[in-house]
Amino acid sequence: MKGNKSFLLIAVAFALTMGFYTAFGNLIGTIFTPFHMTAHDIAMTGLYLLGSGVVGAMLIATWVDRSNTYKLTTVVLGLANVIFLGIMN
Repeated sequence: MKGNKSFLLIAVAFALTMGFYTAFGNLIGTIFTPFHMTAHDIAMTGLYLLGSGVVGAMLIATWVDRSNTYKLTTVVLGLANVIFLGIMN
């Protein structure tokens, strides 16, 4: 594993993304409370985020496995995360 730089690069990219969503998940209640969402609504929002993350991870994993484009996929996903986070703020 020490010599497989592509695998380490994609592992770091997914770990950082997972860390962001874990932090967001911890703050989700505080973020949505001012919008008068009930606990059920907040839980459903978290469930949608979790489900979309799992589906996205499966799609990306399938793509990377078939195309062997670890670095390109990591760069594209990283840029997409930065762009979408910038749009959301």
